[in-house]
Amino acid sequence: MTNFSPWKHWRAATPDQRTRFVEAFYRVLLKQYAARVLDFERDQLRILPSRAPAKGSIAKVQTEVTLEDGTPTRVDYVMRRSGEDWKVFDVYVEGVSYVVSYREEFNTEITNTSLEATIERLERDAAGDKKD
Repeated sequence: MTNFSPWKHWRAATPDQRTRFVEAFYRVLLKQYAARVLDFERDQLRILPSRAPAKGSIAKVQTEVTLEDGTPTRVDYVMRRSGEDWKVFDVYVEGVSYVVSYREEFNTEITNTSLEATIERLERDAAGDKKD
């Protein structure tokens, strides 16, 4: 695991860069998951019994997703209470956090290129243009 401050690049970003990053990353995630959800069958998901109650405003929903080849895959959702609603805060696939994975991926990319180059790549990906 890389040793870095996850907020270093965020603190250095301009308000415009922060807005563009969030919007582009959101569109990329939405695009990736929308395609998978369309192919998803109801019987491929099993919600597992909860092992622990929610701790204040945080809860974990454990599931098992059966892949097309029949392989069961553990997918856990860390939820955070927001007012009366619960929202997904992180997703763990086979024990690997998406938040940590993306944080490390973006840190490496920004360090090797720049924040602006990373934002521009995300904007291209969100638009469907895979040129690099």
